Amino acid sequence: MKLTKKEIETLRAILQKLEDTEKQEKLRINVRRKMQKQGKSMNKGKVKKQSRPSRSKKLIHRKRSLN
Repeated sequence: MKLTKKEIETLRAILQKLEDTEKQEKLRINVRRKMQKQGKSMNKGKVKKQSRPSRSKKLIHRKRSLN
């Protein structure tokens, strides 16, 4: 049974798609596990990283409050 180039390309594309979906699934599972450790639900939405206010903004705020 000999395969043509086109058939080989389609099979390769299908295989690539399957591998991508497996990677996505693994990532999703890892994210869920991480969120459960933090005590957060995946249904609530994505967890945003809380950024601390920068040092310069704190200093400006202090200066304003002194006046």
